[in-house]
Amino acid sequence: MSVLDRIRELNHEARSLLEEARSRGRYAAAVQAIGAATRLLELEAKLLGELDERPSVQVALVASPEWARLRAVVLEALAPYPEARAALVERLEEAGA
Repeated sequence: MSVLDRIRELNHEARSLLEEARSRGRYAAAVQAIGAATRLLELEAKLLGELDERPSVQVALVASPEWARLRAVVLEALAPYPEARAALVERLEEAGA
């Protein structure tokens, strides 16, 4: 059974527990059981490598020295073509670059 199948099963069980808890007035027990099951499922997903916890990295390209050099080189290469250079500068400004 896949992690997704287990999540679906836990969701079904959670709904059943909540319905039973409502009828018996035992909300705290149901919430605790759901919390424990969720933590165990998360641990299993980590152990199986099904949960990607790698931090995401965002790079601000326009703030990098490499971008400044590249932009200068491209604009310099376009110097003999003023219309193309102006169009490029306009598009870069529109894009925030």
